[in-house]
Amino acid sequence: MTLIVNEELAHIPRTGRHIYDAQAQLRGMYNAMRRHGLKFGKTKERTLAECIEFLRKDHPSWQPVFDKAFFLMQESEVIQS
Repeated sequence: MTLIVNEELAHIPRTGRHIYDAQAQLRGMYNAMRRHGLKFGKTKERTLAECIEFLRKDHPSWQPVFDKAFFLMQESEVIQS
């Protein structure tokens, strides 16, 4: 499980900013939620979408950075109006 999550986290880069920025929170939240979701067969895309949705409540203008070729998501799952 750790190997899977670490491989996936390589596709969600650090931004090099403060540890409390939204991108750092995304990585931490994805790590925890993905480990839990793997037990129930949740996809990496669904996990990432849920993390982004949650973080957008506090950071509405934030644009998450992740490998869109690795996480096969619809644009509507990432950008909310």
